[in-house]
Amino acid sequence: MKIFRLKERRFEHLYASGKTMEELQNYFLGKDIAEIESIGEAVVDDDEYYAVIYNDTPLLTRPFLASLAEECESIGLFYRLGDGFIRRNGANFPLKPCDHPLAFQVKKHTDIVKVGEHIRWHVLDRHLKNDITIYDPTTTFIDLEVEIAEGAQIYPMVLLRGKTKIGKNAIVFPNCELVDTEVGENVDIRASFAIGAKIGKNTTVGPFACLRKGANVGAYCRVGDFVEVKNSNLGDGVKMAHLAYVGDADVGENTNVGCGTVFANYNGKTKNRCTVGSNVFIGANTNLVAPVTVHNGAYIAAGSTITQDVPAGNLCIARSRQVFKENWERK
Repeated sequence: MKIFRLKERRFEHLYASGKTMEELQNYFLGKDIAEIESIGEAVVDDDEYYAVIYNDTPLLTRPFLASLAEECESIGLFYRLGDGFIRRNGANFPLKPCDHPLAFQVKKHTDIVKVGEHIRWHVLDRHLKNDITIYDPTTTFIDLEVEIAEGAQIYPMVLLRGKTKIGKNAIVFPNCELVDTEVGENVDIRASFAIGAKIGKNTTVGPFACLRKGANVGAYCRVGDFVEVKNSNLGDGVKMAHLAYVGDADVGENTNVGCGTVFANYNGKTKNRCTVGSNVFIGANTNLVAPVTVHNGAYIAAGSTITQDVPAGNLCIARSRQVFKENWERK
């Protein structure tokens, strides 16, 4: 028995059939079919099998099918739904189930799980054969388009989604979810979430960090626990060890962002950007009220709220003076 692949527009259809190529083509004459081709022998018994996977079912949306078609095509696997398509196009021979995974029929949501597992293990096997260390494949989920460079280590309970790229010798520790994120060489990332972010080489992230879309973290940076970065550029060597929010900002290299610092980017109507130069020290519990610029080498005292530009090399203190009331008693 052969498995046949039929291309109709951007979707892929699979047929497991004892029919000849000519007989299959006759069913689709005049149906705007671009190509039908054999993709080799299938391992089944001698009975005739007929299976088709097609793209119109109420259980799944067309955009989902379109994306799945493109992803499957990239690795040579094709999955579609049901047997009604070939019926509607003139097949009058008996249709029987086919257990071959490439021709598996998805008719309900529980079937999607079976197909998903087959794809998932195919992807895992590909990375394992490339000498990627995946400590527990049973708890690791890697999408089709994810790229992982040699020497990388993937710990248990990790999700790598979309077009994520993991650099050489990077380590992704447990409880990380990375979506469309580029991770540079030798990066150490722990128990963190990132979407649409870029992480430079030799940077450490987490635990419990959140890198949102547009977060561009340079090399040799430290993004520590409970730090959130959104739509911001961090130069090389920037350190923010814990409890900070950096939104809509440009931060120069070797700048320190103290614990509790907030880049106040939203005034209730519009988002505004902050610009922080290189070699700046921002003390703990500082508020930068955008738009504001802190120039190179400036030093901001802890507890300050910055609403005006800070000149280069200056110490800025923007907080109330500490006052003592002697012999004060609560009344």
